[in-house]
Amino acid sequence: MIQNALPELESEEVEKVRDRTILIVDDDESQVTALCHRFESLGFQTLAAYEGKKGIDVAESRHPDVMLLDVGLPDITGFEVCEHLNNSAKTCDIPIIVVSGHERSDVVRRTRAAGGMFFLQKPYDPNCLLALVEHALRDSDTY
Repeated sequence: MIQNALPELESEEVEKVRDRTILIVDDDESQVTALCHRFESLGFQTLAAYEGKKGIDVAESRHPDVMLLDVGLPDITGFEVCEHLNNSAKTCDIPIIVVSGHERSDVVRRTRAAGGMFFLQKPYDPNCLLALVEHALRDSDTY
């Protein structure tokens, strides 16, 4: 339950961050399907892309409220997607959460350098991902 994941939020604050759109960019279709199902069951709208360039196109045309981005994509890296969106006036305000199984020691630094807000290592606790999404949405509402 969302209130358990974010005990510091009042119920009206929780409702403020729901009914928002999440773009999920990952080449693992089962991962995308699971995330879409999870977030839709919580009241979010979801969009999906399975390649980096398609993720950029969807972000530019639909302007989601937050983006979940894998690093290992078939055409370009998630870092390249993140940099492109962060450097565009049209999409620089979209909070990006990089969710990846990469275990390189510099992945967090590269996420931040590319403009990512958070990095979450796979496998992860779904409640932690939800908390990061809620946090990113609250932070983006303050700007």
